[in-house]
Amino acid sequence: MLRLQAPIPERFIADDPANARDRGGLEEAEVKELTFLLWRGHCSVHQRFTPALVDAFRSEFGIGTEIHLVSRLAAEHPDKRIVSLDPMVCPCSTMFRIDSAHLAWILEGLVEGGVENRITVDGETARWARVALDRMLSIT
Repeated sequence: MLRLQAPIPERFIADDPANARDRGGLEEAEVKELTFLLWRGHCSVHQRFTPALVDAFRSEFGIGTEIHLVSRLAAEHPDKRIVSLDPMVCPCSTMFRIDSAHLAWILEGLVEGGVENRITVDGETARWARVALDRMLSIT
């Protein structure tokens, strides 16, 4: 794991910042003093990718995401060795539920003016999410 180069007083780990104790139990003034407010998040796919796995794939195209995207990229680029970083091949149960019927349902709802499961983030998070998406979508 990478080490944060921030002194202990500049960072705080909250067990669950979304719980009833807003801001992980810190006062607003304390939060404003922090450089980092960390919490113990969880992703069943990404938690499996370790620095050792990344190092093992440096000479190949190791992809750290769900298996369907890895398989599609491998099929689209047969001249390259594209493999999943996870030797256990981890499917993402959420993305696995995306199919034509559900996509059509969402698109029809958008046409009718409805929005399902809207997620909003602050401007800075949105900016960095756009950078990540642009990088992913620019792969040709």
